[in-house]
Amino acid sequence: MHPYKTRTTNWQILYRIDDDAIVIAEVFHKTAQTTPKAVTEVCQKRLAQYDKDQQE
Repeated sequence: MHPYKTRTTNWQILYRIDDDAIVIAEVFHKTAQTTPKAVTEVCQKRLAQYDKDQQE
């Protein structure tokens, strides 16, 4: 996952670049210096589900 932080606000986008797509895993308002563990866990589950769906 790659984080992208906007310049004017504290929003962060977590995404992954695949060969055929840019997959947005989460967009959230960042209030702490580190990414919350719950956000990371949700992103991992979403990307795993995306990978599973792509194999079908």
